[in-house]
Amino acid sequence: MDWATYKALCNQPDVWSRWMLEQSEELLTLLAENELCLLLHNARSAQPLPMPEDHRLQGHQPVQMFQLRLPQAVRRQILAVMQRAKVRGLFTEATRERGLGGFCEAWQEFVDYPE
Repeated sequence: MDWATYKALCNQPDVWSRWMLEQSEELLTLLAENELCLLLHNARSAQPLPMPEDHRLQGHQPVQMFQLRLPQAVRRQILAVMQRAKVRGLFTEATRERGLGGFCEAWQEFVDYPE
């Protein structure tokens, strides 16, 4: 895959990083939303987008990106959970310092994205 195509795909609301999916799963687990968590886990178990051949990072793992295919109703449910987590001041260990800034916005963008 070439860089232009990869960047265009990664900028789509239905393409998510492994990190964002993992943090969302963790938040869903904290709020006992196990069925929704399983849906994200299954999405993360799929094959990530192929990276451009010359994709290299110095000292870090490459960021894996996944196309997320969820029905509109499920997207709305997850958004509602993320909003509840934000209002309650919840965070994951990885978001302790930065908070949940961007989580609700990303899920809202995905809700607004056509199926």
